[in-house]
Amino acid sequence: MANGYGWASGFWAGGIALGLIGFSLGSLAKITLASDPPPTANLPGVPYAPKLPVIDLKDPRGKPITPASLKNRPVVIIFSIPNPQHGKLQDLWTQVLLQGTWPSQASLLLIEDMSQSLVAEFARIEMARKFKPGSRPMLLLDEQGKARTALGVPKNQTVLLVYDAQGRLIHSDSQPPSPEAAKRVLTLVNRSTP
Repeated sequence: MANGYGWASGFWAGGIALGLIGFSLGSLAKITLASDPPPTANLPGVPYAPKLPVIDLKDPRGKPITPASLKNRPVVIIFSIPNPQHGKLQDLWTQVLLQGTWPSQASLLLIEDMSQSLVAEFARIEMARKFKPGSRPMLLLDEQGKARTALGVPKNQTVLLVYDAQGRLIHSDSQPPSPEAAKRVLTLVNRSTP
């Protein structure tokens, strides 16, 4: 529960039944893509978007994040799915990343792909209830999987993506987090900070 949300690994047993009820809260996320979808990365074996796509998402309480707020700053994205397996991975990534020193102008985003969750409605309620505005990482919802598609993240994966201040992909990681991996990410973020 390092990220302060607590919902990621703590509510699943009771939430599955409620989440399957399927009541609707409406769409909380909107993705705006550039006129051309981003091509896949030119790095061997890396399918992720080589440039940070234009992304408009909202936090669990409906507050939007604008693409302009991500310009000219390094952006680290933990892209995940609200379910028990991925909740543990995102909590671990958050924990190891926040042990380091972050430049104030770097963004750390936790984007949840709600389109892949069997407990999406319950997850939305829990996220809205436990969400802390202004905290790091910034929690954002991808209601229809459009951000996942734009970023080139395969379904059913938790992936860490690092974009430099010019919006170029400089690192990706789909392995379980480790202190060494977090140190590598923080080194890249600090080097990329204007």
